[in-house]
Amino acid sequence: MDLNQSKLTKTEWESIEVPVSMDEKEVIQLVKNGFTETNISYNSNKTLLSFMKLEFSKSIECYVYDTYFAENVKKIVVKYGLPQFNPVEIGKSGKNIKKIDKMRIDTNTISQMQDFKDDIYEYVLLGIIEKFLKHNARSNERSVYYYYTLTQIVSADVIHPNNGIISFTNTIIQMFNKDISLLKLITSCDKYIEKNPYLLQYDNTKLYTHQKRLFEIFQKDSILPKLVLYTAPTATGKTMSPIGLSEKYRVIFVCAARHVGLALSKLCVSAGKKIAFAFGCSCSEDIRLHYYAAKEYTKDWRSGNIRKVDNTIGDNVEIMICDIHSYEYAMLYMMAFNDKTNIVTFWDEPTIFMDYDEHSNHELVHNVWYKNLIPNVILSSATLPKCREIPSVIDDFKCRFENAVVYTIESNDCKKTIPLLNEFGVVSMPHSLCTSRDDLQEIIEHCNENKTLYRYVDLCEIGRFIKFVVNENMFNYDFIRVDEYFDSDVKNLNMNSVKNYYFELLQQLREDDVVKMNHYFTKNEEVRLGTSKKRTNGVFISTTDAYSLSDGPTIYMTKEPIIIGKFCLQQLKIPSEICDNIFNAIEYNQKISHKLDKLHKDIEDKMLKEEGKENRIDRGILPKDVVDMQRQISALQNMLKSVELESKYVPNTRQHIERYVSDDLLTLINEGSIRPFTTSIDNVTIQTIMELHGVDTLWKLLLIMGIGVFDESQTNVRYTEIVKSLAQQQMLYLIIATDDYIYGTNYQFCHGYVGKDLENMTQEKIIQALGRVGRNKVQKYYSARFRNAEQLHRLFHKEECKMEVINMNKLFTSDKV
Repeated sequence: MDLNQSKLTKTEWESIEVPVSMDEKEVIQLVKNGFTETNISYNSNKTLLSFMKLEFSKSIECYVYDTYFAENVKKIVVKYGLPQFNPVEIGKSGKNIKKIDKMRIDTNTISQMQDFKDDIYEYVLLGIIEKFLKHNARSNERSVYYYYTLTQIVSADVIHPNNGIISFTNTIIQMFNKDISLLKLITSCDKYIEKNPYLLQYDNTKLYTHQKRLFEIFQKDSILPKLVLYTAPTATGKTMSPIGLSEKYRVIFVCAARHVGLALSKLCVSAGKKIAFAFGCSCSEDIRLHYYAAKEYTKDWRSGNIRKVDNTIGDNVEIMICDIHSYEYAMLYMMAFNDKTNIVTFWDEPTIFMDYDEHSNHELVHNVWYKNLIPNVILSSATLPKCREIPSVIDDFKCRFENAVVYTIESNDCKKTIPLLNEFGVVSMPHSLCTSRDDLQEIIEHCNENKTLYRYVDLCEIGRFIKFVVNENMFNYDFIRVDEYFDSDVKNLNMNSVKNYYFELLQQLREDDVVKMNHYFTKNEEVRLGTSKKRTNGVFISTTDAYSLSDGPTIYMTKEPIIIGKFCLQQLKIPSEICDNIFNAIEYNQKISHKLDKLHKDIEDKMLKEEGKENRIDRGILPKDVVDMQRQISALQNMLKSVELESKYVPNTRQHIERYVSDDLLTLINEGSIRPFTTSIDNVTIQTIMELHGVDTLWKLLLIMGIGVFDESQTNVRYTEIVKSLAQQQMLYLIIATDDYIYGTNYQFCHGYVGKDLENMTQEKIIQALGRVGRNKVQKYYSARFRNAEQLHRLFHKEECKMEVINMNKLFTSDKV
């Protein structure tokens, strides 16, 4: 876990320079531009005009419609008996069109366009219209899916869509609006909304609402001090916001978890931002500038690259990234070159460590607040206490900074749902957790107060609940109907509005309704649980339940990672002779590794004596004893034994799946309905793992299986770096770690287990743990699996004495603690 307040390592420095993907670069640019233009929105999908690289004009638009689309529209109208369609919006064809544009349009014949139709927006709309009409003519429920898709993607912010096709699409939408059952749509909303690939493909790229609000606050030219309580779900761009803020302000980004700072620095470098680092500092002289921020430096006379930077000159620094230990030095450094009113301190996850009565880092957290002189502070977290819960913090800030203004930003922006599975492997929902109407009302109130919990309300289960309401005729008495709530307009249905409607229905349940509901769903679950005598509740993650861990890696959080690791190994029942062969090979390789380490050290010592003889070395002339040692190294490396584990013992390989799953499940896997995730560690990495010494054989064997373990007893830095690298590249099947590990990673997990032994986990920490699942990617299968029912109960009920609130009020004070 990266909570050590120490200097950056060479590996960490090098990781900053690794370029981010083109998609990430687009998002970075959006955040930069979004600071001054908060309503910015774009869509990178191609229209026919953008595909042909043509400038827009009415005459070109009309000519393109007549040439490429008119015939398609006519065929659809005739085939399905629709009223004649005339796109009056686009005017007359061919008027004032340039010859070169006409030539470019005519060069792309209709037959040539066939290969690109699936990627061109207007053809996609026409394709969906035809599918809708086809299914609608057969009264097939699939028509609802395509109709809803049209209503959502017709307004995509693509560049120069053909207005004739847009008009035709809107005509179809209006024509069939009354024929679409909103009830059918909402009861299958998981398939029609959440898992709809068209919605993902044509979703506009824009700022989250919390980013817009933050930028609007700091756009103002007010010099009044500001304290912003910034709460938004994990993986919704909070920690990218400093890039936007730096368009106007100098920013100090302070974080306890260094991986967060490193991730931001990587994005900053890709954005061309001028950054500096303060990690493990004992004075301001320990601060280091990235090359982009350097003002004074010396160059290497051979390569021309920057060789040495004068780190004492920070005029150019736009963003200072620091740990909590070094904040005072970072602050003083930035104040030396900037007016403090033009500096913003952005504090990431300030409540880390606060679930403990006492912690060694509490003093460091207090010192950040106690010694802070910057009048603009943002406290950013997915689980920040409410303003009313921390009155002493608010009052203290206002006393220190005269006329300070306090802002609260709370967001439930979310594009995905992560179902919560109980100890029986069944999805838990507010309506299934309550024991009475009073209990249900408490859950509803808590969820409305903490809307980040909406993320864990499953759309499929909402559909089942609404079906129950319909079957019990509850709409006959005062229940707000679907059509009424959504104004009979399909466009108004989306993931958030459906969840809001669900809570509205829950609010209206009477006591006898709750009794009836509990009976219905309890009985229903008993039937579902009883359908399989071999049901294992998801606990056998290395054998029979491994297939359910699909689409990406899994994290298992527990107090005892070693015990869970051993359990995974024991369940596989690897024959003792295979284990003995592997252990013997590992032990043999370790002896070779010791000899290799000694030879490498001897060569290093010998080469130190050759300093000043670079010309000889460049020509490949080395001392004879060095050449001899290199030959010995080569010979020893050839003596290393290959260490391999049969595929049937590696979770979710083909051989492993065939060994553990039923024929029915195997059919679903073969069809692609279930996509079990497995490790993808190459042989070179396995060999590197085997060569590590000072690492328990158990960890090595688990790593070959694709299982990485983070435990305090494991102190080998190289092992930790390998596991981190494999996790970052999503090559591990499973990571087992303590609950504190959640603050040390931003890796992408598709599934998470909260171990049975974490019964005292606070509500805030549970939410933080859940935030490790479902980061970045959408439309995959995600799940958070609880091994203890009490944890789920705690998550959905108000916690009276929050440890984080108590500690925040105690530590965020101007009085010396």
